[in-house]
Amino acid sequence: MPRGVSKKVKIRSEEVAELLRMRGCVGLRSIVELGFTRTQAAYALEHLAAAGRAVRIYVGDVRMWCYSRRSAVKHLRRLRHLLHGLICAARVKYVTPKKALELVANNKDAKKVFGRYMRVDPRDTGTLHFLNGLLKLTYGGPAASRRRKPVYFADCGKKPKP
Repeated sequence: MPRGVSKKVKIRSEEVAELLRMRGCVGLRSIVELGFTRTQAAYALEHLAAAGRAVRIYVGDVRMWCYSRRSAVKHLRRLRHLLHGLICAARVKYVTPKKALELVANNKDAKKVFGRYMRVDPRDTGTLHFLNGLLKLTYGGPAASRRRKPVYFADCGKKPKP
């Protein structure tokens, strides 16, 4: 059992910290694209969080990693407003996470933004959990449940809650 953090982990952690400084918030997927395995990326992020250099945010069941609490709030607000705008532009009154995923996947800019945090793939359950958490943050609890699927009422007359 190692007594401390190895040099390799410290180097990886510095690379991940630099990415966090540049982007503000990332998902594990962005760090894996640097060439790390999921385990290496998760360990480096946990090491940064323990040192107080990263903040872990849960959206649904999915973890987002941010440079600071302030950048986390900023990025979540941006994602919520983007999703709300997509839903209102499509004139959808009731929305499910699956419908929200369709809207994101069909919009090039939204797909690029959301792709930093999750896979924009309907077969990935983490994606639906992420969007469900984001819808819950934006519209409050689900208005109804159809066959165990949450349905949210999208009030396009108001801006989403801050």
